[in-house]
Amino acid sequence: MNHFICSSLIDSDKKLPNYTLVVQEFALTGTPETTHFELAVLFFTHGATLQNPTGAAVPVNDNPQGLPVYKADIIVEISSKTVVEVLKQGLAIALLKFNDYLTNPATTLSIYSDFALESAQAARELGLGQFAYDSIRTDEDNLLRCSQLRLGVYQSFSELRQNRPSLTGNLVIREKNDFAELRKPSGSNARNRFFGFCDGKDLFISRRSYQSGGLTQRYVRVKSVGRYLVWIDNYITSGEIAGASFGLVGALAANYKDCIVLDMQTGGVFRVTKDKLPAMLAGHDDLLAELETLSNPQDGLQQLRLLDKLNKLVRPVSMR
Repeated sequence: MNHFICSSLIDSDKKLPNYTLVVQEFALTGTPETTHFELAVLFFTHGATLQNPTGAAVPVNDNPQGLPVYKADIIVEISSKTVVEVLKQGLAIALLKFNDYLTNPATTLSIYSDFALESAQAARELGLGQFAYDSIRTDEDNLLRCSQLRLGVYQSFSELRQNRPSLTGNLVIREKNDFAELRKPSGSNARNRFFGFCDGKDLFISRRSYQSGGLTQRYVRVKSVGRYLVWIDNYITSGEIAGASFGLVGALAANYKDCIVLDMQTGGVFRVTKDKLPAMLAGHDDLLAELETLSNPQDGLQQLRLLDKLNKLVRPVSMR
């Protein structure tokens, strides 16, 4: 990515201030029909006089004094399979949005997000409305202390942790074998990529958080709630996708089942391994002893049962 930017984008106006473009995240995936590119970038200025409009304190490696000026989250999905063309289009959009901001900083927001626009469109299609919560917090505003999970859609980990789904309404859910999709009121397909949702009883987490590329619109049912949210699915890394053609990804995913967790302290999602389990079970000698007796500590179902016991030991009484 850095090589592409440096070789393709030439500074043609030396009168402009110097800015640094930092690529925070990017994902490139595809199907036989389309190529999908997601790009998150921050533009920094070399100076300490500007304010920080994004609220982010992200250091620039080669210039710790640089301050963030503009943030852009871009989605490109086109029929072309040429990687260079897709990368170029995504970067061009980000630069054009940044130019718009520099031209009219007083009237143009310093943040642009295709993801926010996509989320708003999805909410309209699903017939969901924004819900406003009281500023006063109680145990009902804590996922691990509440007596009742609130029905609705989570747009972020913060909403999940607070048991405060921001989008509510009549959810149309299609479920099968612990996986679910959110549908339009008519029952037809709806494109959405929310963080997760609750049907009033169970939690469902988007598979995008651990299947690199993020094209999936399916959600997986959480099997255990506590210190970790735990479920079983296929954990597919970008490296695994890179090693297989797009048509083989489905076959790759069908070959194994993983125990996957969402860390309720950090919001991180990761695949459980036998090497990670001792640290996760630290302080619980009985569970560590049981780990030593597992016939296959790498088996996802055995890992899930062990972590479910951990969750039942450490979670608040109200959730038991």
